[in-house]
Amino acid sequence: MADVKITIPKEVTGKTIQFGSISELQNWIQQEQQAYHWVSELRRNFSSHIWNHVTAQFQAVQQQVNAINQNISRTQPFDGHIDAIHSWFESIYPKKKLFLSTSAEFKAVLDLKVSDPIKAATFLGHLIKLPHLYQNGIETIEMLEASNEYFQYANGLSKKDLSAERQALEELKKEWDIHFTTYRDQEDNLKTEFETTKTNFDKYFQDTQKNVADHLKKHTEDLEELKKTYDQYMALKAPVEYWKNKRQKHRDNASLLKKWSIGTGATGAILFTLSALYFLSTEPVSYFKVAIFLFLGTLFFWAMRVLVKLMLSNVHLEGDAHEREVMCQTYLALLRDKTGLEENDKKLILTTLFRPSSSGIMGEDGIPPGFYDVMTKIASK
Repeated sequence: MADVKITIPKEVTGKTIQFGSISELQNWIQQEQQAYHWVSELRRNFSSHIWNHVTAQFQAVQQQVNAINQNISRTQPFDGHIDAIHSWFESIYPKKKLFLSTSAEFKAVLDLKVSDPIKAATFLGHLIKLPHLYQNGIETIEMLEASNEYFQYANGLSKKDLSAERQALEELKKEWDIHFTTYRDQEDNLKTEFETTKTNFDKYFQDTQKNVADHLKKHTEDLEELKKTYDQYMALKAPVEYWKNKRQKHRDNASLLKKWSIGTGATGAILFTLSALYFLSTEPVSYFKVAIFLFLGTLFFWAMRVLVKLMLSNVHLEGDAHEREVMCQTYLALLRDKTGLEENDKKLILTTLFRPSSSGIMGEDGIPPGFYDVMTKIASK
């Protein structure tokens, strides 16, 4: 059952009443109604009216309690029922429709009950202003004596008011002593818990402060290392992109030159065969035709050699660019690990990474020398 705190101020019932939950209120209703139950056992007409009056009053507040329990089970609001319970207390006890079982008036009733329950019931009927008593009159001598006792009590002429007040005061004192002892024990426990909590908090604060300082130092170092890595990464990002693009360019060139070499070789072989048939098949062989055939053959083999060397050069340069790209990426990955690279390692990697690259074309792969150049070399010898 959900905890619903209800507080009835002292101005309403003569004492402050607090309920920590609906179950506490329900138990209180049963106890208060049970305090009046002896009236129902009297075989008198007016006593049944008193009991009906009492049960009707408690039934009204019990309905509100039942409504709250239903709303709690349905997860619906119940503030209106709480207000109705407050209104019930304000309409019952200040108007003396009922009396608390701990009140001085009810103690006076219980004093009479010890000697004569009929008198006690009559006295109670006068306290709650039961209309039946005044409509049907006094039925027995006990009721007359009880009526007389009530009027003396109401006017402060009865000794019962003093004993009842004294008894109520004693019970109130016992109640306050119990509350005081409970609160004092709670205060001691709270002090002990507070000191323990304070000690634990101070220790936790010191440990947290130390941990925060350690974490801050570590993360500051990590941040500086990350900043340094980022700077170096940005510095090497352009070379990585450069060598990546250069590798792709050489791969495309090698593929194109491969196709040209295959095409040129196939076409040249066909033309070379046809030229041989044309220039060398006639009799007698013409030296002019032989010279043209040799020139065309030399030009064909020179072109094939240049194409092949250009293709191999691009293959070589593609591998070199790939190697440099991988070295750049590996260097960037190792920068995050403080123990991954030493200064000498960095110098070795950077020296290898930024070494000059050759074009891959040899110097003798130029155009074959002409007749004038050949004659000049022979004359110089």
